[in-house]
Amino acid sequence: PTSVVTLTAALSYSHNAVTIPITGGANGDYDVEMYAEVALLTRNAVIQGSANSEDIQYGARVIAVRDREDEYVAYEGKMQLSHARLYKCGQGSFTGRGAIAVRDLGQLVTAPAPSHYVRKSVVDWAYAEGIDVQGSRGLEISDSVVFRSVGTSFRTSAGGAKILRCLAMWTVFSDTHGDRNYPQSTKLEAGFHVTGGDNTVRDCVAAGSERIGFRVDPSTCPTQAALDAAILAGDESLAYPIANNVAHSVGHGVWVNDIGLPQCGAVGFYRIYAAWEYGLFSWADHTVVFGPLIISDAKVAVHSNVYRPSGLSHRIGDKRSILRDTLIVGATDELPCDTPRPAKTWLWSWGGRQPDFGRTGIMLSSFSSSGMAALGMHPPHEIVSYPTVLGLAQFSGVTFAKFAPDACDFKNQAVMSNPLSPDSSHPHRFERIAWVDVAAASRFSFFKPSSGWINEADCVDMDCDGPKHLLLTDLDGTLTGTHAGASVFSVAEYYSPNARGAIVPITILTKQNGTRFTERQISVGRGIARMFSGGGGGGGGG
Repeated sequence: PTSVVTLTAALSYSHNAVTIPITGGANGDYDVEMYAEVALLTRNAVIQGSANSEDIQYGARVIAVRDREDEYVAYEGKMQLSHARLYKCGQGSFTGRGAIAVRDLGQLVTAPAPSHYVRKSVVDWAYAEGIDVQGSRGLEISDSVVFRSVGTSFRTSAGGAKILRCLAMWTVFSDTHGDRNYPQSTKLEAGFHVTGGDNTVRDCVAAGSERIGFRVDPSTCPTQAALDAAILAGDESLAYPIANNVAHSVGHGVWVNDIGLPQCGAVGFYRIYAAWEYGLFSWADHTVVFGPLIISDAKVAVHSNVYRPSGLSHRIGDKRSILRDTLIVGATDELPCDTPRPAKTWLWSWGGRQPDFGRTGIMLSSFSSSGMAALGMHPPHEIVSYPTVLGLAQFSGVTFAKFAPDACDFKNQAVMSNPLSPDSSHPHRFERIAWVDVAAASRFSFFKPSSGWINEADCVDMDCDGPKHLLLTDLDGTLTGTHAGASVFSVAEYYSPNARGAIVPITILTKQNGTRFTERQISVGRGIARMFSGGGGGGGGG
C-alpha cells in the first residue's frame, strides 16, 4: 500500500531522490534510482534506557535465552515482539550485548506460524548491536528498523532466519565511534550480517553503514527448474532467497562471506550506490555467479577472487567467477569526484594507504592457492599465494556507463587489473557488453609489475609476470567493437628498470669480430613480436 505524508513545516535535512535513465544497455534500458530513506521511529510501547545511559553507553536490553547454568530450572525464553520501540538500549561496554538478543534457543518453530519473531519494531539508538541472534535458528524479523547502532544492526549466525522489509540506517563502526579511531581494526561490522545457511533476506535496505552494508552468505545456485518457475511467475528473483536488497552511502556495499559451498554460489538482485570502497567484494573457494546487479558510484564496483586447489598440488579445479546481467555506472552528478571522504576510514581505504584510482567498474579476478590474507597485514585484494592451475572469469550482459576522465584528474576506468596480483592472470572472457557514455581512454587500465616485487634474496631477479600476461577475450566483438575473437592484452615486453631480465646479455649483442649489434638490429622489440596490422589486439600500459 502507498502512504502519503503531508508536511506542515520544512524538513531539517535535505531528502534527495533522483532517477537516472541509462539507455542502450546490454539488457535494455535501466533506471538508476537514488533516494534518501525515511523511517517512522515512534511507537506507543517504549522500552527505554535510564536517563544517564547515553553518558555511560549502557542501556536496557530485551533478551530471550535458554538457561544453561541452573540444572534444576529448565527455562527457555520466548521472543514475540511487535510494534515496540527500544530507545537508548544495548550495552556498549561489553561485546555482544545488543538491544535485542536471542540466544541459544536452538531450532525454533517456523510452521505453520513462527514461534519467535520481531515485527514492526524499532531499535532507536543502540549502544551495541541492534538485533543480535546467536544459537537460535529460524527467527523471523520483519518490517523493522534499526537506527544508529554501534556495531552491526541486524546479526544472525545460526541460519534459517527470515529478514524481510527491514531497514538498517546509520550503522556506526564500533572502533571509530566517539573518540575511538582504530583504522587498523579488522572488524567487518555491517548493517546486515547474516550467516549460517538457509537464510532469507529480501527487500531490505542498508543505508549509511560506516563499514559494510550487507555481509551475507552466498546462496546455493538455483536449479534450472527453479529459475524456469520464477521466470514463468514473472520474477526471476523468486529463485533467490536473498534478493531485492539495497545498500547505499556505505563503506562496502556487499561483502560475501566465504563459507565453502560444495559447487556454486549465487549473489544477485542488489542495488548498490555511493560505496566508498567496494560495491561487491568476494573471496570464495567455489564457483560464484553474480548478478543481476545495479551498482553506481563505487570506488571499485565488483572484485571477485577464487581460490584452491593449490597450484603446488598440480590438481585441477574447474572454478569460475561469473558476472551476468549487470549495470555498472562509474560516476553520476549525485556523487562528484570532489565529494569529501569520510572523516574516519579503515586501514585499506582507497585514497588512504591504498592509491586512489578514481572510480573502477571491474577489478579483474585472481585465482590463487589460498584465500584472503589477514586483513591486519594485507589489503583484501592482495594476492599472497601461488596461482591455481585453472581458473576462468566470465562476463555476460554487462553494461558500463559514465566512465570518463573527471575534473579531479582521475581516469575512472571501466576495467582495471589488480595492482597487487603478481604471479599470474587467468583468462577473462566477455560477451554481450554495452558501453554507454564511456570514453575510449577510460575503458581499460592495466598496471605494470611493481619493481618492489623483485627480491634477489628470494631468487626473484626478474619481474613477476602476472601483470604482463593479462588476456581479455572478446567472444562476440562487443568488448572491443571489432570482431568476435578479438582480445585486449597487456604489454608483455615491459621490464622494470631494476629487473635482471631488462639487461640483454652481452654475448647476444656481440658480433664474431667483437663489435656490437644494437637491439633493433637483431629483433623487432622485446616480448611478443606484433608484426601484424588491423583489428584484433590491443594493449594497456600502467
